[in-house]
Amino acid sequence: MMYIGPEVAVPVSMFGMIAVLVIGTKWIGYKRSSSAGPEALESLERRLARVEVALDDLSGEIAKIGEGQQFLTKVLADPETSRRLGP
Repeated sequence: MMYIGPEVAVPVSMFGMIAVLVIGTKWIGYKRSSSAGPEALESLERRLARVEVALDDLSGEIAKIGEGQQFLTKVLADPETSRRLGP
């Protein structure tokens, strides 16, 4: 099981909360406006699709950062590697 530390969980949570707030305010604004037609709904769906793609890309990049940190920790913890690198 992979441990996700606070250095990864906090930024991901922050971006998630921002996304929820933006989507929520847009949704409330949409519900309050009586002139919102099918064009507005299509526009909102396109924007949500772009946000979804951006969040997927961001989560992939964060996963790569975590893998890099795990690799470096493993390399630096290895005594043989430490001797080769020097003090």
